[in-house]
Amino acid sequence: MSGRFVDYFAVCGLDPELELDEVRVLQQRLEPNQNEEPQNHTDLLHRTFRSRVLAHFPENVEGNPFDPDAVNMLSVPGGLRFWSQPQAPRFHSFLITREDYSRTYGFVLTFSERVQTQARTQTQTLSRDQGRDQGGDQGPCSSWSLDSLLVSLGEDQVYVCKALVILAPLPFMGVYRNFLWQLHRAVTAETSPPLPLESYIYNLLYEVPLPPPGLSVQVQGVYEPVCVTVGFLQVPLPPPGLSVQVQGVYEPVCVTVGFLQVPLPPPGLSVQVQGVYEPVWCHRPGTAELPLLDFSVSDALLRLGPQQLLQVFSCLLLEHQVLLYSQDPQLLVVVGEVMCSLLFPFQWQHVYVPLLPAALSHFLDAPVPYLMGLQGQDRSQLDLPQEANLCFVDLDNSSVDVPEDFPQFPLQEELILELKDILQRHSAPETSSGPGPPPLDPLSLQDQCNGNVPSEVLDLLQKNQTLQRLEALTRRARVSVTQQEGRGLSGRLQQEKKAAILNTQLREVFAARFVAMFCDYDAFVIHSCSDLHSWLTARENMHNFDKASFLSEQPEHLLPFLARFIETQMFASFIDNKIMSQWNQQEAQLRLFDQRIQTRRLYQQRATTYQLQQAVQAVEQRYQRVAHTAVLPHLLRMRIGQGRFTPGTFPRLQQEVLKAPTTR
Repeated sequence: MSGRFVDYFAVCGLDPELELDEVRVLQQRLEPNQNEEPQNHTDLLHRTFRSRVLAHFPENVEGNPFDPDAVNMLSVPGGLRFWSQPQAPRFHSFLITREDYSRTYGFVLTFSERVQTQARTQTQTLSRDQGRDQGGDQGPCSSWSLDSLLVSLGEDQVYVCKALVILAPLPFMGVYRNFLWQLHRAVTAETSPPLPLESYIYNLLYEVPLPPPGLSVQVQGVYEPVCVTVGFLQVPLPPPGLSVQVQGVYEPVCVTVGFLQVPLPPPGLSVQVQGVYEPVWCHRPGTAELPLLDFSVSDALLRLGPQQLLQVFSCLLLEHQVLLYSQDPQLLVVVGEVMCSLLFPFQWQHVYVPLLPAALSHFLDAPVPYLMGLQGQDRSQLDLPQEANLCFVDLDNSSVDVPEDFPQFPLQEELILELKDILQRHSAPETSSGPGPPPLDPLSLQDQCNGNVPSEVLDLLQKNQTLQRLEALTRRARVSVTQQEGRGLSGRLQQEKKAAILNTQLREVFAARFVAMFCDYDAFVIHSCSDLHSWLTARENMHNFDKASFLSEQPEHLLPFLARFIETQMFASFIDNKIMSQWNQQEAQLRLFDQRIQTRRLYQQRATTYQLQQAVQAVEQRYQRVAHTAVLPHLLRMRIGQGRFTPGTFPRLQQEVLKAPTTR
């Protein structure tokens, strides 16, 4: 994994050399879309074309080369479409797993953009050439298609899909989604943001550090004051835990030097990162917390229901084939990431592709365990020869088909009651993985009553139209009404904190189950070699775990599941890591799991409650205040006139200013 906060920023969209997406064309023939417009204008609106990566920055990241084909397929999985009306923007995620099992996470915002004059001219030229090559105008992209479209619909009413893409080493989904929505908001706003878009993208790519474990980073917004830990050269370095604020021309701002010169803040505090319009917080769990998961567990739980989610969970533990199906690509990634995270301390060892491109659907024939997600195909059209071992999860209809002879997860009914109890205590708050942007604060209400505003009052005030108008006026007048350190959290951050605590509690319930089931596992690990080389040499012929003795010590109701689970590759790898830890540094998840077992032995009956309290407290501490703010976006070396763009159209970014800075 790289030490960067973001590896790449890319733009995918219309290439002048239009090319039909043959895979999608075949799918459309097999599965016609009932929602398409009547074919009374042109065939162009009913064709799917291949998009292209139009730009990506930087050119290359060491150890993680840019793969344009994979990024393009996963960023625009449904292919490039033309529309007669603008479409609602949508957000989704994807995952790329390399040969060394390292992962790159992708986060995409797709929106419809008016076809510009140059693109229209190039497309019409190509259409005529294709028409002549085909001996007439009967082809799918013939000369009359786009011409008649422009005549019947009007020149300014042809739209095409464009995708803004962030590739990152860690899944800080909330941060990247918020940043992409702010970019889209800047492009569609009537007035341009204070700085060119290149300034914000450069800041995210090169000036925001990856937060160390246990800390949070807040990305500073454009119009709002920010609390930071260091200032410019003329500002003295503040004592630890304090901040410096500098008066700007119109409003107070907080400034900082480059991140390489910023000392690490103390554990448990927060850091800000710059957004286009408002601050964005980035949280990274500490070494004593469960691994990072910025996808909503409650989304998956509410979509499937506790019982069906546990069925899918059990299929993964027993290493069956699991196929997720949905029309929504983001839902596929959310459920895939959630299911993998709930396996802690075990890790999925097999094929994992939460968003499988249509061109690679033949991979479903592989006779191996997998967790894959497929978008938008009818199950009746799928060729699944291994269905006897398949768990098919229809997320759109909230249904699960499990293999035959399938054991229940131990104490499943008790676990379901625990999950329902947590959801009820949190009133199942609305999650933020839907197609719309994250809500903006109508007014930063923490300035009222020193931040001690009940959540019910916050919810009511956020819907108040008067406050919305007041917030708009304050922005036009350049008056800041946003949070200051120590004044409490905004309504949006309050909701983020509540969602983070809910996520933590749900995950801790699953982790506690594994701690209870395997609290004595180390007593059955067989250490038969004195050095690592000897063990690796004889590994295939050794018994590393006394399975018979372990099972004989378990309650009878656990045996149907445990007898099958301890035969999996997942469990074998877990035991291998335990044995190798006597010679090598202990793997992070194994170390954390062993710490949880020690806590259980120390606190006994109170262990689960104690661990849950510690986990929630760690989340709350990260939201208390900002410890560090990343360097603010600034003007780049651009010529006069560069950086301007037409509202509603994402500009062609200036490549020369978005190059990676040279290291000194």
